[in-house]
Amino acid sequence: DVDQFGTQKVHEHELNLDEVLQMIPGLVECAVSWEGCDQGDRATTLAEFGVSHWSSAENLALYKEIMPAGAKLFDKTLSLETSDLTDGISWQAHFGTGVSELFTNKLDAHFAQIDPAAGATCTLSHGDLRGDNLFFCPKSPENPHGWLTIDFQLMFKGPVPSDLAYLMSSGSVLPEVYAAENRNRILKTFYDEFMRKTQRYPDYTFAQFESEFAAMCTVMFIYYVGMGGAIWRAAAFENAQPGRIELGSEPFTTDDLTPDELRKRMWWRKTICNNRVLMSDLNLIPLWQSMPDNLSGTGEWVELPPHLNAP
Repeated sequence: DVDQFGTQKVHEHELNLDEVLQMIPGLVECAVSWEGCDQGDRATTLAEFGVSHWSSAENLALYKEIMPAGAKLFDKTLSLETSDLTDGISWQAHFGTGVSELFTNKLDAHFAQIDPAAGATCTLSHGDLRGDNLFFCPKSPENPHGWLTIDFQLMFKGPVPSDLAYLMSSGSVLPEVYAAENRNRILKTFYDEFMRKTQRYPDYTFAQFESEFAAMCTVMFIYYVGMGGAIWRAAAFENAQPGRIELGSEPFTTDDLTPDELRKRMWWRKTICNNRVLMSDLNLIPLWQSMPDNLSGTGEWVELPPHLNAP
């Protein structure tokens, strides 16, 4: 019934700075309510609902298994200056490496840095806090922050800035919002509000907060490479899905796509640009290059088909 009194923030209309700042008190309230949920009664409650930690052995094993089947194909898409998905910027040229393949090889070390056992903070995350799942409404006793969200199927336990990081990396906010100046303002506003209210993490430093934010900015990218692998394979090997423009064996254009496929590409384009800026600003590529490779458990790599290897 939320659409009866709230306005959905669909991906066609990204959040502006004021809207993101409006969300922060509610995000902090949730983070504080579930802080330390890796232990005690809160951990027990979440376990009963099947909510695990993002860095859990099961989640790590899942993405180590499935990401190799999408990484090289997604890297190929990201390397194309001619693709409207990349806004004319080749990730291969910009970063000097295939980012998806690099990151997939570093998942053990990446996930280890957000493990509460290693000192990371922990709270409950919505797991998919982005455009289509957000509604803004008049403030009221029932909705004091003036916004609410739907679709709680992907909830997980993760570091304190998990929801904020996902929102800021999911193509759901305007480019000027995730640009450095406003992004830093948003992070500082969230951090200051959290530190005024936290009971569990009184010694939480802004440096750790920034590090955890950077780590959790990768969740959507992991979804694109891992869960999205089926989309990239269908495009490359079956001339299906909206990515067939970049990966198909025939010359497809946007004129060949359905309205639903065009909408998907609209969101992909916004998210890809969003991720490129954040990965560059947050120096994630050098960080991953400094990490050790996975020792074992990585799934089978899917290589590019011949038509994508041609000069």
